[in-house]
Amino acid sequence: MHANDAKCLTMKPDRLVVKYGDPASANCTPATPEPMGWEATQGGRGLTGYPQTLLEWTVKKLTDYNINPTCFLEGGKCRKKLNITVYKPPANVSMSGPAGPMVEGKLYEFRCRVQDVAPASSLFVSFYKTFINSSNIEIGSNPPNTTNTTNTIKGPQSGEYPLIFLPNRGDDGAQLWCSARLELGEQGPQPPPQMDSEHLTLSVHYKPQVSMSSGPSLNISEGHTLSLLCQADGNPAPSYRWFLITEKGSVLNINTTKEGFVLSINTTKKGSELSINNIATSLAGTYACIATNEVGNSSRTVEVKVTVEDFWKAWWWLICVLVITLILMGIFVLTYHFYYKHNRTGHYQLKDIFPRPCKKKHVAPSNGMVQSSV
Repeated sequence: MHANDAKCLTMKPDRLVVKYGDPASANCTPATPEPMGWEATQGGRGLTGYPQTLLEWTVKKLTDYNINPTCFLEGGKCRKKLNITVYKPPANVSMSGPAGPMVEGKLYEFRCRVQDVAPASSLFVSFYKTFINSSNIEIGSNPPNTTNTTNTIKGPQSGEYPLIFLPNRGDDGAQLWCSARLELGEQGPQPPPQMDSEHLTLSVHYKPQVSMSSGPSLNISEGHTLSLLCQADGNPAPSYRWFLITEKGSVLNINTTKEGFVLSINTTKKGSELSINNIATSLAGTYACIATNEVGNSSRTVEVKVTVEDFWKAWWWLICVLVITLILMGIFVLTYHFYYKHNRTGHYQLKDIFPRPCKKKHVAPSNGMVQSSV
C-alpha cells in the first residue's frame, strides 16, 4: 500500500500546526485493530505487541523543524505521515530606507528585514503608511512564495523584502513601516502571528506651489493703495521675489522704493505681501511673484491696470446740477412776480383793508342849540 493511503490509517487531526517549543500530539487509528507504531525523531513508539485501535503520538516540547512523524502497521503494509508544520514567529522585524529627506517625484527603495522566522514559505510581508489620527493604508506587500519549490528549508530563515516608493508632498510627515505575519491556514493560530517594524517618519522636500490673493487681473484707481499677497507651499520654506513687467515691456526688480513711490514687502511664514501706496499709472503692468527653494521654483502673475479718475467729469455733473437748480429757481421767482402778485395783491388797496375814520355831522336843534352827532 502507499504511504499515505487513508483507507488503512486515519490521522486526527489531519493537519497539525505547532509553535516551536510547544507540546504536540496526534492520534492514529487503523481500519481494523492491528499492532502499530510511530516513527519520529521525537516521541517515536515502537511496534506494539498486540493489536491497537488507536495509538497516540505525543511530545512535550517540539524542537525539530524537520520532524516527520509516521504511523505504520505491522510489516510495513500501511504507512501514513502526519501533516505537521512547526513555526516560529520572527525574532525581529526592522525597516530601512534612504538617509535624509526624499524629493517629490523621485523613486526610493525601502527594505523590510525579517529575522529568524519559520517557515519562510508562509511569511507575508506588508508595508503600511499612516498619518496622525488616520487609518493605516497598505501600500505594498510580498505574499508567501508558495510556488518556490527550491526552498526546502523548514527551519528559521532571515530575509529582506523591498518596497519601491514614489513620494509626493502629501507624504511629508507621514509614517511608514512594515509588518511580517505567518499565514498558517485555518489550523494555525488565529489571528496569525505578526510583528511590526519601527515606524519611520517621512521627510519629503518639494518645490513651491504659488497662489495669489487676487485673480489673474486687478483694476485699481490712481492714488489708491495696491496690496498683493503671495503664498507658497514648499519644503523647505521658500524665499520670495517680486518683479514688475511694465506696460512698456521693461522688467523691474521691485525694491523697497521705486521711482518716488513708497513700496513695502512684508514676508512671514504665511507668505509675502507687497504694498504700494499712492499708486500711479507708471506702475501698471504684470506683477510676478516667484517662490524658490532648493528643489525648484514656481511663479504666479497678476495683471494690474491703473485707471485715472475723471475729476472734470464729476465737476461737469455738479455744474449741470447747479445750472438746472438756478433755472428752476428763476422760473419760480418770475412766476411768483408776474402771476401771483399781479392777480392776488393788485386788486386791493390799503385803504380798502383798514376802516376809514368817522366824520362829524352838525344838526340844528329845535331849541336853537347846536349838537353834534357821529
